[in-house]
Amino acid sequence: MLLLLDIGRTNFRLAQSPDGESITVPTIIPTPATIEEGVSQIIEAARGASAPIEVIIIGKSRKVWAGAPLVELIRKELSLPVYLENDAALAG
Repeated sequence: MLLLLDIGRTNFRLAQSPDGESITVPTIIPTPATIEEGVSQIIEAARGASAPIEVIIIGKSRKVWAGAPLVELIRKELSLPVYLENDAALAG
């Protein structure tokens, strides 16, 4: 199971992919103001997923939490592979 995130300046979208091809309807919430709040939301989503999460893929605007160690904080807490890419690059 993949946990997919799109972190924008305004909204934070979370979805799951059971097979790497289809995705669930995303949950959309306002982007947390701090990286600590954001990491907490990601960890909560991973732990509350419908099946064990194997990989986390994040598309993030460069302007959100610039320079913060997002990937390292999530890996430290969940011990999972975490991939980060610019959100525009993931769009296609």
